[in-house]
Amino acid sequence: MRCLQKATGVDPDNSKAHRLLAEVLFRVGALTPAREHLEVLVQLQPGESEAAAMLAQMGDAEDKGS
Repeated sequence: MRCLQKATGVDPDNSKAHRLLAEVLFRVGALTPAREHLEVLVQLQPGESEAAAMLAQMGDAEDKGS
């Protein structure tokens, strides 16, 4: 995870690093930072349907947690 964080810091336009980091963060339950990286990914690649699906999945997970 640290390597991915470093990659997004060094190259903020690295969409692959943002996607992978968001997936890892989501899996460990860090939903807020995962959402932030997905939102960056959507800005970098507006037609990215996988990111949109992950954001929807996160919304479902947050709804279940409340």
